[in-house]
Formats: sequence, C-alpha cells, structure tokens
Amino acid sequence: MRYNFCFFIFLYLFAFQVSNSQDYKKEFYKIQQASDTLAKICIDSLVVTNIPNAKAFSLSAQAYLLVKEKKYVQIDSLFELAFKELKKIGDGRLFLEEKLHVLYFYGYYLITKHDTKIVNDIINQGLEHSLELDDIEMQIRFQNLQARYYNLIELREQALKMTREAIQKLKLSQNQLDDWFFKDHLTTMYLNGANRSASLYLLDSIKYRTYVDTTEAFLKNASKFIKTYNVNPNPIQQIQLMGISGAVEFYKKNYHQSIEYYEKCLIIASNNGLKKKIFQSKYKIAECNFFLGNYSTAKQVFDELSQDELNQYRLVINRIRINYYYALIYQELGDTEKSLKYSKAFNDESHSHYRDMSEEKLNSFITNELKSKQKIINDLDIANKKVRQKDQYIAIGLIALGVVLITVFFYVKRQKNHFKVKVNKLLTHIDSLENNDQYQTVTIEEEKAKTILTKLKKIEKQQLFTSQNYSLNKVAKKIGSNSTYVSQAVNTYWNKSFTEYTNELRINYILLKIKNDKQYQKFKLEAIAQSVGYKSLRSFNKHFKAQTGLSPKSYITLLKKDNS
Repeated sequence: MRYNFCFFIFLYLFAFQVSNSQDYKKEFYKIQQASDTLAKICIDSLVVTNIPNAKAFSLSAQAYLLVKEKKYVQIDSLFELAFKELKKIGDGRLFLEEKLHVLYFYGYYLITKHDTKIVNDIINQGLEHSLELDDIEMQIRFQNLQARYYNLIELREQALKMTREAIQKLKLSQNQLDDWFFKDHLTTMYLNGANRSASLYLLDSIKYRTYVDTTEAFLKNASKFIKTYNVNPNPIQQIQLMGISGAVEFYKKNYHQSIEYYEKCLIIASNNGLKKKIFQSKYKIAECNFFLGNYSTAKQVFDELSQDELNQYRLVINRIRINYYYALIYQELGDTEKSLKYSKAFNDESHSHYRDMSEEKLNSFITNELKSKQKIINDLDIANKKVRQKDQYIAIGLIALGVVLITVFFYVKRQKNHFKVKVNKLLTHIDSLENNDQYQTVTIEEEKAKTILTKLKKIEKQQLFTSQNYSLNKVAKKIGSNSTYVSQAVNTYWNKSFTEYTNELRINYILLKIKNDKQYQKFKLEAIAQSVGYKSLRSFNKHFKAQTGLSPKSYITLLKKDNS
C-alpha cells in the first residue's frame, strides 16, 4: 500500500515536470479533488520552473491551496507574482488559457474573504474567456463561483437558479467531461442546491416554506446519483450530505433524528482530522439537545467547545450563539447569576459584531437571527433581575427566622421557578394560537389528502369538537369523505392520529377560554371538561397535562396569581 502511494506521487511529479504539456492543469485539479496535501506536493515541484505559463498557474494554485488552509499571509503577493508572469506570455490562446485559471483561483480567494468589490468582474471575465475557449469544465467552475457570489451578496434565489443551470449543463455535457470531474462536480452541485434551498427556508420559513421539500429533493438526487454512478464522495461531501439531512430534520423539529445525522458528521470529521467540522458537528448536537430539553447534556457538549477553536476558525457568530444558549440553559437549571452573566456576554459580543462588521458584510439572516435572540435575552434579563431583586428582599427578612425557614424558602423558590418557566412557555404557546390563523403543512402530493386537510381546517372554526358526540365518522361525513381517508390524511401529513388531533383542538380551545374569560376560571373542572366534549374529568385531566405539563387546577391557580 505504501509502495503504491509513493509510486502514485512519483508519477504525478513526473507529469508536472513535462512543462510543454497543458496536462498539468487538469492533473492538478484531479489530484486536488482527491487530496489537497498531494496537490500541494505537486504544485511545489512545478513552481520552480522558468516557463511563464506554468509558473503563473503554479503561483496562483499555491495561493488557492493556502486559501483552503485559511493561511492568508502570503496570498496577495503570490497572486501579484502570478499576474506578472501572465504578462510575459503575450497575447493569444495560450495567454487566455493560463489567465482563465489564475482568474478562477483569484475569484475563489476574493469570495472566501468576502471581498465583493471586484469579484463579479473577475467571474464575468472568466465566464467570457471559458466560452471563448469552449472550455466546459471552466464554465461550470465559474458558474459555481458565481452562485457563491450571489449567495454572498444575498441574492439567494439567483444563487439557487445558477446552481440549477450548472447542474443542467453538467448533465448535457457529460460525454465531453472527464468522468472524475462529472461525478465530483454533479455531487457537489446537488449538495450546494440542497444547502442554498435550506438557507432560503431558514431566511423566511413562511415565504419559503416549500424549500424544505426542495432541499430534500436535492438530497435524494445526490444520494441516487452517488449510488447509480458508484461515486466515492470525499469527506467534505459526506459531511455535507449528512449535515444538510440533519438540518432538514432540525427544521422539522425531529431533533433525535437530527442528532443521528450530526453524530455521523462527527465520526467522518474525526476520522479525517477535519477539526472545524468536528467543532461544528458538536455545536449542532448540543443545539438539538437544548431543544429536546436535555439542558445538562447540551451544556456538557457546549463546554467541550473551546474559545481557542472559536477564534481559530473565525466562528464569531457561534460564540455569540453559545452565550445565548448558556443564558437560557442556566435559567432552566435555576442559576440566575450565571444566566445574567451570559446574557451580558451575548449583548456585548452582539454589539461588537455589528460595530466591527462593515455594512456590506452584514448577513441579513445572521442579523435577523441575532435580533430575534436579542429580544428573548432582553425578556430573560428582566425576569432574572426581578427574581434576583425579589430574592434579596426576601433573604433580608428570612435571615432572622433561622435555618428552617431558609430551607423552606429555597424549596419554594425552586418550585416557583420550575412552574414559572412552564407557565411562561404555555402563555407563549397560547399567544401563538391567537395570532396564527393559518396552519402550515408540508407540500402534499395526493390531491385528495390536500382537500381533506383543507376542509378539516375550515370546520375547526365551527368548534364541532366541543360536542361529546364528535367522532371520526361524523367528521368524515361532514366533509364528504370517509373515515379511512380522513384518518390516513391526518396521520400521514400532520403526523398524529385523529384522536390526538381532536385532543389538541379541545385543549387549545380551553386554554384560550381560560386565559381570555376570567369568568371561565371560576367554573368547576367537571363543567369545563364537559364544555369541550370530554365525558370524564379523568380523561380531561390526562390530556390537559400531557399537552401543557400542568394539571388544569395548577394551571388556573398559577394564571390567577400571574394576573393578580
């Protein structure tokens, strides 16, 4: 195995020394697709040549590899030397061929460092020269670069359109392309399409709600292509495939499934020494655990992410996000002081981020995300400061009462914090019910199911579910269908049984009633249960607590205290 690897290096080093051949450019891309390390060995051997065209290419390729390693110190000087070497070639086809690759490497560098001032001109020059030379491979590379540029300047729909065009061009040009190039780039394009459609959904989940399905379609195409053409994806592509799949499950709030995908990312990254990807995978695992309510586990994973790694990989936004999660986690764990500490850290670093970033580099998605988190943190600060102030007043009065009363106080305090969190979450849920008149579902394929679900949403306003005689058969008859179709539609597209759907309607209805009608709070629980169709108080208590985490009696008591 060692002999074969060394022999492989020797062959490519030999190929690179054949300076009057144009093969070294194609060979470089092929080697680089397999290994950046091997590509660096080969390009270092070529850079010592005195032939201008080979030297221009090798200098710019050296800079390109340094960009991928995030080593920016020598890059500008290398590109300056490469453009000087180009001038020695003169005009003609050879000049255009060499300039094409130098422009590609330079454009990649400018996009990586978010320098948008001249990169569009660089890309347009590259596209023009690649068309003039009828170089399909370079046309596709520049199309991908242009899609990245559109994404960078937040023309995300245009970026997705350009990605689709590149995919189509790859398919139509398959017979004119090297097999390795076709497989590698089409796999990458499918994954880029998935990533860009996911970004659109994340930017505005209402406007772009169907883009989750678009993302899944790109992922399915990528997986099918890999299997059909026996593609061996490189580690980055494998991580992309698993990571975007994990993101889709995250958007759907399937956090357990999401963790499974991110754990696969972590294994691939660890096996290949991809430290930044290791960090990012751990971050997503911690985030999933937070939303599952596994606060201690989330904290433990966040604790593994060091400040040195955050600084090394320039993940400033992740550091801000981690402070946000720490603030919420410590509130859940009952540590008000640490919650306030990380709230302050979040605010300080957010303001620093806005101050240090130029306006053209501010990302609207990041800006919107931080504003949303800022509001939550501000509310958290107010709540924590009130709790702290109240604790101080109570502590002064309780010191004289001795150890027994202090013990009782802390017990009550813990219980109060525990229930307060639940009530706050529940009230937020109720407010969302009042403000949300439309129910969003994933795009459905069966027209019949879509019609059934639409009719169900319409008859919800009639509040038929408050009747004790409310049943699947009656609802099916009411909307002109049958019980089997109604049950299948609800189960398949809303991911719940018809019984769960009914209980959800009844409990949401009674939550709104109890909150908005104070007279309703005085009714006996039996009367409240019967008013929404429950035949027994036991059943009502069971479903109420399953949905809210509190018994009806506890909820009404805490709501009265909150209003007083």
